Amino acid sequence: MGKSILCSRCFKNMGLRREAAKFGPGTNDACSYCGKPDGTKLDSPAVLALFRTFYCYRSEAATYLPPVFVEGDSIDEDVQFEESAQTDYDPLKKFADLALRRNTPHAYEMGFTEIRSEIDIVLGQDPSLAPEETAERLRTNLRKLLASGFDYELRDDETVYRARISPERPLEPNEYDSPPSEKAIPNRIARSGNRVFCGSLNIETCLMEIRHISTI
Repeated sequence: MGKSILCSRCFKNMGLRREAAKFGPGTNDACSYCGKPDGTKLDSPAVLALFRTFYCYRSEAATYLPPVFVEGDSIDEDVQFEESAQTDYDPLKKFADLALRRNTPHAYEMGFTEIRSEIDIVLGQDPSLAPEETAERLRTNLRKLLASGFDYELRDDETVYRARISPERPLEPNEYDSPPSEKAIPNRIARSGNRVFCGSLNIETCLMEIRHISTI
């Protein structure tokens, strides 16, 4: 172990303190930062690991989503924590020589694309007042949308996954076909009442599509 720069007792936040204590047993010598005895001493590699574990790895909203925060060289002004975690963030940032930035997902991961935006703009206009150029703009983007699709033939060894919010009989296989007409809500795939089967070759995509939020 290298020279200690912080210890587990330096932190006010209980979660950080308990996480820091996992790096080893406490020692009786006073900490060079807070002066308290009995804390688990942290050298530079341990401080880096603690920073990444507590603020980055533990910021996942769900296991299939990316971390909310990642390490970077700039700080978002709106990055805020509970008071004790905010206080503890300052020495960790100083000694780890790292900062946090929001891990903003790409717009297409949230269902937004240039083609969709163009179509939405056109459809937001009054059709009786829209010029021919607007109609052609809509046709052009609809052609692009249709051209982006392709045929895919499933192999015998492939599995298609399907997720559904609050199925009435979760163990029944037929609960996971296309949704009943009364539950088919308007989305980027279909209009209200239109039964369209949406599946994926991986579970994570299914969970992302229904915006499932797990709680403990």
